[in-house]
Amino acid sequence: MATAIHPSSRANWNRETVYEEMGFDQFLDISSFDPNSPTRHSGVTDATTYEKVLEQLSSFDGPQLILDVTMQNHGGYGAFDLPEDQRVDLDITWLDDYALEEVAEYVSLIELSDNELEEFVEELREVDRPVVLVFFGDHQPALGSTLNEHLYSEEDSEDPAHQQRVYQVPYLIWANYDVAGNSQTSERADMGINDLAAVTL
Repeated sequence: MATAIHPSSRANWNRETVYEEMGFDQFLDISSFDPNSPTRHSGVTDATTYEKVLEQLSSFDGPQLILDVTMQNHGGYGAFDLPEDQRVDLDITWLDDYALEEVAEYVSLIELSDNELEEFVEELREVDRPVVLVFFGDHQPALGSTLNEHLYSEEDSEDPAHQQRVYQVPYLIWANYDVAGNSQTSERADMGINDLAAVTL
């Protein structure tokens, strides 16, 4: 059973057609969520989509692939719509006030997502079946170029290696069981997003 989850319109990026063509059995878009689901910044919270993943895991005993494309942290970051008690204070002198607020909003969202991911992993740890979690971003925030230019100002901005950095995203692969024949932790490996599935298997 292959399920795609995306708490937004099924028409976004033609997902309605694309997921079907990719062989997904079902697509749970925003209409599959309670209209009163908690939201943050750009949409339904990460934690709410994780609950949907857990529901799906418990609804079918056979093997499953679940793709959860979250929306909470999607740009832009100039909305400044987080409550004060959820905002991280930053002091970065080389950013102007507006850019600093954008970065602070993004970092605040990442901190909240990090906490929700930790809770999700703890719940997956208790699932009574083998689970592998592959977590990655499909792109960097729109802040990437500004930060890249400043943090690596000694590099030639036309150098492909310099430009490539703004397209790199972190990932993690985690299992709720010991993976036979492998170290349970490993060093970071750079790879294309298209290689994640092969590495996971």
